[in-house]
Amino acid sequence: MLDKDTQRFKSAANLRKLFEEAGIALDRPTATHCQSGGRASVMVFGLELMGAKGVSNYYPSWSEWSSSEETPVVPGKAKQK
Repeated sequence: MLDKDTQRFKSAANLRKLFEEAGIALDRPTATHCQSGGRASVMVFGLELMGAKGVSNYYPSWSEWSSSEETPVVPGKAKQK
């Protein structure tokens, strides 16, 4: 989301390209999360910067989800470089 040199957000066009390459659809509802929701708010801002609609931040995030035995955890596949 941030340019390494300037520590500012990358342009909306640059972010859109990165998201498209990652297979993330900006026209679908999206919920961001992290350990406790704070860093996920940066993702919300970036998504909205690109014009995404239906974005929300699951603020309790992983700390709440992972502490319950009733919620599923499905690991993803590591992306090959």
